[in-house]
Amino acid sequence: MPIVDGKSFIYTVKPGDTLFNIASNIGGTVPLLVEANAVYPPIMDLYQIFPGQVLVVTTPGKKQVNHIVDIGEALYQIAERYSTTVEKILELNPQIENPNVIFYNQVLQIPAQIYSVEPGDAFFQIAERFGVSTSTLLMANQNRPGLSPDVVYPGYQIIIPNTK
Repeated sequence: MPIVDGKSFIYTVKPGDTLFNIASNIGGTVPLLVEANAVYPPIMDLYQIFPGQVLVVTTPGKKQVNHIVDIGEALYQIAERYSTTVEKILELNPQIENPNVIFYNQVLQIPAQIYSVEPGDAFFQIAERFGVSTSTLLMANQNRPGLSPDVVYPGYQIIIPNTK
């Protein structure tokens, strides 16, 4: 199973963002961002992203998944998105002193993994393989460009919540 090696970030696109500045700021590359998020024809116009979309950005390093906190997000919402608990997120992030206080652009490690789609994969099969429902998988990947439960493209990176 092609679980992505490296440190992955879940990033919400902000007004004025480009793939280049996201890659530069976080450490990925534009070609990896394009493939991992299906930001290419016929799914989307090449390199076109919009505020509010959620991208997976992978960089070399220890295998872990990080969520970059967006404006107005609360820890319970982040836990809900990834089908986990606030307690599990707190275990991975001992730097959080008060679970009611997190900050915009704060990087939180989350209990999830990133799966790179292979030729022949189907969305429902990926969900079954990891023991999650398709609705749970869709929730973890909401607002992702190019995501459709009907068609997944090789190289696209899917967020797999850790429901254990």
